[in-house]
Amino acid sequence: MAAGVAAPEPWSAVAPRKKTKSSARRRPRRDERRARGPQAEPEADGEAVLRRLREAEEDLRNSDFCSSALETVTQCLGKQLGQLQGLTEALGRLALSSSLGPEEPLATSTSPVTCVCYGLGNFATSVTARSQLAFMLLFLERCQEGKRSIQGQPTVFYMPHCGTALYNNLLWSNWSVDALSRVVIIGNSLQCIEERLLTKILHKNYPYIAKIVKSLEEFPLPQTPRYTDTFNDTSVHWFPLLKLQGLPGDLWASREEPDYQDCEDLEIIRKQTG
Repeated sequence: MAAGVAAPEPWSAVAPRKKTKSSARRRPRRDERRARGPQAEPEADGEAVLRRLREAEEDLRNSDFCSSALETVTQCLGKQLGQLQGLTEALGRLALSSSLGPEEPLATSTSPVTCVCYGLGNFATSVTARSQLAFMLLFLERCQEGKRSIQGQPTVFYMPHCGTALYNNLLWSNWSVDALSRVVIIGNSLQCIEERLLTKILHKNYPYIAKIVKSLEEFPLPQTPRYTDTFNDTSVHWFPLLKLQGLPGDLWASREEPDYQDCEDLEIIRKQTG
């Protein structure tokens, strides 16, 4: 996991765009509605937002939650990188022609770990979103990360409180033994999603969660009263290579793209066609 930490880009305030009649009537997005809740704050300039973020980061760093949660994340990432390193050593410098393409090299322990963030709310006005962002920054600091890499590199997807369809889409996009063995997901508990939904609904609307939930390992983040709303139902998920290799081959051959045509309470915006 050793990789140089990239220097952060400077913050700058951006002037808001002029309102139009059509934009004034649009329905507020889910993140905007969340920001108007009890923890919402007024808009602030760039310097004020940066100051609030630093304060949230320091509060989180000094909390009982932080050290335990970071340990959970780094242990899972260590296991994932360990299995990839073991595979690399076993194969030497040979490529797996059956599962790896020319643009998908085997990862090694010296490879940087990519971190992709989805679904974060407006951290300029939301205390919850700001704490979630602060935790990601502390996690990157702990793991000595800071680079966005090409395909084939170990990747952490940080997506707290995203819609179930987004997790399903992520699994579909990485639906192979090689890809999933490189993935760590920090987000809503997939096991809890399985328990809450009717089996028929889970398999119909979110088939990739249904197919893989028994073959992953999940570790919940610790719960403390202070961060109950921020990290409730949040777990770290990783995919042991041996479990993935033990699944039937026809499971991986089925890669139909999710469409969610008849899915109620969908929490993502579908691309309009036609």
